Amino acid sequence: MHSHSSVEAGKHISLQVTVKRPPLYLLIPAVVVSVCMVVPLVYLFLRAGQAQPDQLVELVFRPRNFQLLLNTLALTGGVLFICTFLALPLAWLVTRSDIRAKRLLTILAVVPLAVPGYVMAYALLGVGVTWGCCHKYLVYRYRISLVTGAPCGRWRSIPFPIFS
Repeated sequence: MHSHSSVEAGKHISLQVTVKRPPLYLLIPAVVVSVCMVVPLVYLFLRAGQAQPDQLVELVFRPRNFQLLLNTLALTGGVLFICTFLALPLAWLVTRSDIRAKRLLTILAVVPLAVPGYVMAYALLGVGVTWGCCHKYLVYRYRISLVTGAPCGRWRSIPFPIFS
C-alpha cells in the first residue's frame, strides 16, 4: 500500500511554536483589572449562597425580574438590528465602492465607539430638552417647545420639563 503524503517515510516534521510572554508592564495591569472585575461577581455568589433556597428562588423569579429580562432582551435585539442595518451598508460603501472620502467615512462611523455613553448623553441633553440650544432656538424663532411640541411664549418655555 502506497501513501501519497508529502512526508517521506522516516522523516519527521517538528512544529515548534514559541510563545513570547507579555511584558510585565502589560501583564500586571491586565491581572489587576481582571481581579477587579471578578470581585463583584464572587461577592454576589457568596451573598447568594448565604440565603435560604426558598428565599433565593422567591427573589430571583419575581415577575419584575422577568419583565426586566424581557426589556433587556428587547433592547439587545433592537440595538443588534439597528447596528446591523447601519453597519452593513457602511461597510459595503467603504470596502466595495469608489466613493470619495472613504477614510473620512470610516472615521465618522467609528467615532461613536470612542465617545463614552455618558458624554453622549450630556451632549444630547445640552442640545435638547428645555435648556438646550436647539430648544431655545425653536422657542425663539418658531415659538415651539421641543419637549411638548406645543406653542409657547417667545422668551420662555414651559416651566417644567415633561419626561414621559
